[in-house]
Amino acid sequence: MCGSDHVRVCESHGLISEILQAQTTPADLLLGYLEELTEEELKKLKYNLIHLVNEKYQCIPRGQLETLDRMGIADKMITSYGEADALNVMLEMLKKMSLNNLFQKLNEVLKKRNQAGSERGDIPERTHPTPGVAFVDQHRKAIVQRVTLIDPILDDLYEHIGGEKYNNIRVGSTSQERMRKLYEVLNTDRLKELFFDALKKNESYLVMELLGL
Repeated sequence: MCGSDHVRVCESHGLISEILQAQTTPADLLLGYLEELTEEELKKLKYNLIHLVNEKYQCIPRGQLETLDRMGIADKMITSYGEADALNVMLEMLKKMSLNNLFQKLNEVLKKRNQAGSERGDIPERTHPTPGVAFVDQHRKAIVQRVTLIDPILDDLYEHIGGEKYNNIRVGSTSQERMRKLYEVLNTDRLKELFFDALKKNESYLVMELLGL
């Protein structure tokens, strides 16, 4: 094969690879990048997820992460952040760990996926919040003022918000202060859905009243 033919084949292979990455599911894409990490890099990733400091994404408690393999980590990230945001968190982790090649590759893939979605006229998921998310946002004032069974709600959310935030919320001197602290923690749609489930379980009469049932 001549040099020019070889270059064309390589370029074609790279293009096909990019297309496949752009079309694969978020879960498979996330797992693929986790499999690119060495064992030492995987340990650093777990450490960074446990100590994640971000206004938008919550950290994952140590006990839920330490023993997980790559597939388990992918599942946990998707459960905690949702499919789209799990990839954004992975991108942030790659940048933080100075894995520049992987960061650039994933960044390009995400750009292509977003561009493809725009060309198809896809509407971002957050444009249409789920009923649970909409309820939590819409009735914030009433929930803060009227929820009294905060401890069982916090117990239901413990494994998702971690011990530090759990304890910080519980030290509030009034139920309203504790609810305001809890709302500060509800920084993802996933957490708002879990909070809504806890409200239905522990404050069902209030939920039914606010829903007009």
